[in-house]
This record gives sequence, structure tokens and C-alpha cells, in this order.
Amino acid sequence: MRITIGEKIKELRLQKNCTQEELASVLGITGQAVSRWESGSSYPDLEMIPSLANYFQISIDQLFGYDTDRQKRIGEILAAAEELNKAAKPDDEKIVALLRSACGEFPGDEKLLFELAYALYKQGNRDGLTVFIDSDSIYPRYDTEKNRENVYWQESIQLFKRLVSSASDEKIVRCSRQNLIYMYHLTGEHEEAVRLAETFPEMCICRENMLAAATDGKEHCRYSQELLLSALDNFRFALVGALFSKRYHAYKAPEEFKAYNKTEIEKYRGLISLYELIFEDGNLGREHLKVQDLYFRIVNNYGMLLLHVPDADKAACLDAIFDCLDKVLEHAKRYDELPENYRFTTPVLDHVSAQEKEVSDTLALSKLADVWVLQWKELKEKLMEDPRWEVWDRKLAEACETVMK
Repeated sequence: MRITIGEKIKELRLQKNCTQEELASVLGITGQAVSRWESGSSYPDLEMIPSLANYFQISIDQLFGYDTDRQKRIGEILAAAEELNKAAKPDDEKIVALLRSACGEFPGDEKLLFELAYALYKQGNRDGLTVFIDSDSIYPRYDTEKNRENVYWQESIQLFKRLVSSASDEKIVRCSRQNLIYMYHLTGEHEEAVRLAETFPEMCICRENMLAAATDGKEHCRYSQELLLSALDNFRFALVGALFSKRYHAYKAPEEFKAYNKTEIEKYRGLISLYELIFEDGNLGREHLKVQDLYFRIVNNYGMLLLHVPDADKAACLDAIFDCLDKVLEHAKRYDELPENYRFTTPVLDHVSAQEKEVSDTLALSKLADVWVLQWKELKEKLMEDPRWEVWDRKLAEACETVMK
């Protein structure tokens, strides 16, 4: 790379409305020396470099023009990782290798470290999370002993901890703390998870709430709508979590097994109705994927019933499952057909800021076959015995082919 420090000094000097003589006086040298730097006939002595950087209030990298090249290179690496993540089955190992190499090339870069930490979490999670039931408890718990042996997660935790303690970017610090809470939970460090969680504000004083309270007119409309969207997502998360936290009671009390599955189905359908109430025009944007997940959960419930109810009731379970699978297909297709940037059109969300499709959500249709519910061997075998499975599988393939064009 051609050294352009003289050109950079001239550019910065002119921005500061400073003459060569004035700069020379500050540095204790002659105006001719500054002139020679700017013409490229000579270069500043090494001991002069920090003084130049301090005078112009920039880093040494910026003085040499390295910062622009550095950021360009980092941007290219992040874009390459993003492209790998778009695959139907992202190669986590390849993504981790790319980001690890980049962190070696640019040690200390916060964005690269964060992306590496998150990629390590995903690589460690590719085999799924193990849930076990304590012999004295009806509540589900993660197999924290096994999870602590996950070398990818241990490295990820260390990187997130490093970012929490040293990163200058507030968003990276906040997201690292958030990820640490999840990972401490998975590995059984519950006291640490709770300690971090308690540093977050209460829901009633969250950013979305405060923005709605702080504004009037059009801005108040926008922030109130964004609060509604956030509240809907939090409600979905809380309801799914509450139902999941008690579902293993069915295993401890077989007489309640059927009733609790029906309760979950009722709640999930009620939540879907809430989405239909808010998104009355059917344009759900990314929320199509949230509703798709709810239908998959209903498939799971009917699958549990299918494997345990009398033969006389199996037909109704199968009807409900294939009806839900059609809904899953519909919502995945609607999401894939969205432009990269879109807006909500329902009256109660039409002032929300433009939305952008996330890289990890691209080609939702192509990922349906790998969803956890359809990896349940017993259920899938039962579904494949029904002629409707072949029809659904063909519709999925055709939809994927259409979207890929």
C-alpha cells in the first residue's frame, strides 16, 4: 500500500484552517519540513507521529490512512459471514473459522469479537439443547452438567464477558450481557444470570415505554405503535415460556396429559388470534415467523395426542396437524416473499419504522423440513403414512422452487 501520510497531514491541516508554519511552530520544526512531508519528498520522524495524531485529535491508524482500509476489510469479513449465514443449513464451523481468523488479523475489534462469540454459541447449539427432569421436580431444566462441557459455549462465554468489561460500544455491551444471561442459564450459572438480569430496567420503564411517554403528535403515534409491537412479542415469549415451564407436569401426572396438551393448543390458538386482530390485513412482516412457530407448537401438541389417544381419535389429530402444517407453509411463504425492507400496513402499526429482513430468517421455506417438530422420528413416521404428507411435501418443494427463482 502506498504511504500517503503527507497527503493526510495536508488534508487535516486544511480542515483545521492551519498554515504549514503554524503546524511547524506547534511541533517545533520548520515550515519547510512540513512542506516536504506534504509533497512526499520526506516523512515525519517516528517520534513525531504521536504528536501529529494528538494535534489533529485522531488515532495513529487514521493518520496513516489505515483506519479506512481496516474498516473496509472488517466490513468485507462481516459481509462474508452474513452471506454464509443465509444458507439453508449454515456451515457454523466455516463461519467460526472465518471470524476467528479475522479476530487474529484485527485483535480487539469489538464487532468481530461479538460475531465470533455468537457464532460459537450457534456452533455449540447445533445438536440442540438437552432437557431433563429432576426426579423430585415436575419442572423442565436444562442438562447444565452436559452443557458446561460444551467447549464452544465456554469460549463464547469468555468472549462475551470480555466484551461486557471492555467494549466501548454500548449496544455491544448490552447485547453481550443479554447473551451471557442466556448462556449462564444453559450452563447452570443461575446466580450470575440473575445478577446480570437484575441490572436491566423493569418492563414499565423500558426504552419503548419511555419514548412513547416522552413524545407527542406523529412521533408519539410511532413510538406507541412500536411499543405495541414490542409488547406483543414479549407477551408471546412470556406465554410460551409459562406453558413450557409446566408441560412436564403431564409426565408426572399421566391423567392430566391429555388435558394439558389441549390447554396448550387453546392458548396457542388464542395467541394466533391476537396476531390476527392486530395484523388484520395479513401483512405480518417478520411476525409471520412467530405465528409459524406457534402453529408448529400446536403440531407438537397434536403429535403428543396422536401417539397416545385411542385409534378413534387419531383421525381428528391428523386433520388438525395437516391443517397446521398448511398454515406453517403459508406463513413461511409470505415471509420469503417480503422485500428486503418493508413496512407494516395495518392501521395500528402503520407508523412503525421500516423493517428489515434478518439474515438468519432468509429462505424460511427451505428450513421447514429441519424444524424440531419434524425431526421427531415417531411423529414423522406417522405423518408419512398419511397420503397428505406427500402432498404437503410436494407443496413445500414447489414453494421453495418459486421463491428461489
